[in-house]
Amino acid sequence: MRPRQRGAAAVAASVLLVHALLLGLVPQAPGPGWRAQPPRVVQVRRIVADASVPAPRAAAATPPATAARGPQAQPLQTAPTAPVPAVAPMPPAQPATESEATPDPGGLTLPQYATLLPPPLSLVFELRRGLAGGSATLNWRPQQDSYALSLQGQAFGVAVLAWSSQGGFDGAGIAPLRYTESRRGREVRAANFQRDKGIVTFSGPTTQHPLIAGGQDRLSWMVQLASVVAANPALAQEDAQVSMWVVGTRGDAEVWTFTVLGRVTLQLPIGTVADAVHLIREPRRPYDTQVQVWLDPARHYLPAQAFLLVRASGEGTEFRLQELQGP
Repeated sequence: MRPRQRGAAAVAASVLLVHALLLGLVPQAPGPGWRAQPPRVVQVRRIVADASVPAPRAAAATPPATAARGPQAQPLQTAPTAPVPAVAPMPPAQPATESEATPDPGGLTLPQYATLLPPPLSLVFELRRGLAGGSATLNWRPQQDSYALSLQGQAFGVAVLAWSSQGGFDGAGIAPLRYTESRRGREVRAANFQRDKGIVTFSGPTTQHPLIAGGQDRLSWMVQLASVVAANPALAQEDAQVSMWVVGTRGDAEVWTFTVLGRVTLQLPIGTVADAVHLIREPRRPYDTQVQVWLDPARHYLPAQAFLLVRASGEGTEFRLQELQGP
């Protein structure tokens, strides 16, 4: 064969070899990157996926109408229904879970207690807030259909707290309408109990809460708790609990559950207080308030001593009864 003919033959052979490689007719030796060849991975996956499908010969042997009703079609019809019970909605009566930071969605049920309200009076407390010491006066002024309640505190001649609650009464006891916190004589925050609409709104946050029966604010709870224990002596026993829904001014609303730790004798500026009922409310969130309160049976179960502590910040306010005044 001439050189020119040999060259043409070699070129033709090379072209045929390349086409054979592209068509997969010639096996390739496994090199370093053989595991990463995408065509072979795709072919394997298709073979596995097709394994569950009936062979073409079996499908041809069975008429289409029979195949739709045959036993092989049952798993495909029943499999999607298996997870349905796991995603069934919760019953509407379930309350919100503890981890939710959103407003209570309603449906919350708390005990309803009989109440025995104290008469009009004023309690003067020795006040300690951090390193500052002073005095605070709790004024309770009930009328036939309404009440006014305030707590004013001073330290070194400067107002350190000014809380006010106004409202009326219902079957659950005290029924607040408006709670405010003031500073230097000016109202800065408020919670509004819109009883005609069944909601609680706030002067700052746009948060709204459904109004819960027996709900209190962060001042009225003091008199409400005294009224509940005064009317229910069994709730003054160790391990007894009193729960109420308490609203602040920052959009917060929590269930406060007070647990009776026992009875103690206190030595206070007003003198000896015997058989004081010691209760504690543990916070459910880091920046909520831990409350300890000692109720005086001789003074309508009103607080003789109280300690409010924000655990996360360590800020605490202590009240110790110093004087009891009439209206």
